[in-house]
Amino acid sequence: MSEYTLDILGRTLMVVNASQGLIAWLEEHWNFPEHAGQLESDWTFVLEYSDEPEPEGLREQAKPLEGSFNPLEVAWAEDASVWLPERQGGVRLALEQAAHRVRLHWYGTLEYADALYQGMCEVMRSSGLIPLHASVAARDGKASAFLGPSGTGKTTTLLRTIAAGWTPVSEDFSWLEPESLVLYSWDRKLHLLPDTLKKLEELFPDVQAEKFNGRKHPVAFEDLAPRLWSCPLSTLVVLERNSERVSEWQPLPKMQALVGFYSSTGVPLFGAVRQPFSDSSAKVIGRLEGKKLVLGARALPL
Repeated sequence: MSEYTLDILGRTLMVVNASQGLIAWLEEHWNFPEHAGQLESDWTFVLEYSDEPEPEGLREQAKPLEGSFNPLEVAWAEDASVWLPERQGGVRLALEQAAHRVRLHWYGTLEYADALYQGMCEVMRSSGLIPLHASVAARDGKASAFLGPSGTGKTTTLLRTIAAGWTPVSEDFSWLEPESLVLYSWDRKLHLLPDTLKKLEELFPDVQAEKFNGRKHPVAFEDLAPRLWSCPLSTLVVLERNSERVSEWQPLPKMQALVGFYSSTGVPLFGAVRQPFSDSSAKVIGRLEGKKLVLGARALPL
């Protein structure tokens, strides 16, 4: 066991009694040297293993956590802490907002670390960053985030933009700094489902995807085009799949922009964070251009 510290977009993660396995997991999922030195923050996250028992009846009152990639549940204790239980163990989050600190009490195993990853995402959100599930591509130094529910065509649209000369930024997940509007990609590679792999073969016949990893086929961004790890966000693009219409750009009504953005960011788990997050998100949406891109029967107008 050892002490371990990691800078995550200017936030300081301090791990108490870190095992080598936990350090390796954090290095894989949370250490992005590409973003080193780009942001500053006085927020601190303290992660330590805890054998604190779950409150009685916690799992019975837990609710499904919407928006998580893997099935997770969330429960709130009387002391306002947030619990994310899973098959073996889980994580407890305690927000100390005045001190700009969040404590993560982890009582799980690395075999089942989805709750720990979700907990890390939540503490990052608590520090003022906005998580954005979207594919992102840039043109002329400005990024467009393509939004839509799973299956709408975000990754396929990203592949099409790259083939049309846009610069890839992110395939699935980024952090948005709301003051500067800079997006920081959290994707080391693209990960393609089998049906999207067919589009890759069509658009980039010389690119070979990596072996299926049990969920998706990894593809290096650099195999497609030089990438950007961060870029100012200028446009929110809500995708609409409709094979009976011609592919085209359309104006995006304000309400659709709000719905698309919030669907891509999720709702904070800490009650104390929800209003500040809502206020920050509303300001961000007000500063961005909004468009709708109809994914229709003809080639996309890229």
